[in-house]
Amino acid sequence: MNLNPFNRSSGSGLSSTLGVNPNDKEFASKVNAALARRDWQDYQRKFMPIHSIYKDMVMSDTLVNEQLDRIPGNIDRAYARQEQGAAARMQRMGLADVDMGRVDMNKALDQVSAENSTRQHAKDRSLAAIAGAPMPTSGS
Repeated sequence: MNLNPFNRSSGSGLSSTLGVNPNDKEFASKVNAALARRDWQDYQRKFMPIHSIYKDMVMSDTLVNEQLDRIPGNIDRAYARQEQGAAARMQRMGLADVDMGRVDMNKALDQVSAENSTRQHAKDRSLAAIAGAPMPTSGS
């Protein structure tokens, strides 16, 4: 039994799985081409679907638009809780409500700021993906 992996006459090993005759003059280039084809097919089968999902997730505006749609409701709920807390404090002290005009202006500014931050984050994430950043996790 010949255990030398470089012996071309053995007829076993790498060449038998790649369909290349070990006695061929172009054995090395054919094995290299076969390995490259096999690796490319393996890559296409295993990783291309994930790359497609990643590309769609990062490059589409769907997730950003969903988050932008949630912002007004989140801000409304936050301000409602704040107003309830302030009203309860004022009531405990026996004071009257303050003018709500300033609160409405702050609420609008907070909403615009949150939307702009969301858009900027989406843009940064797209640029990072183009540059080869890792796939975002559920926490980012």
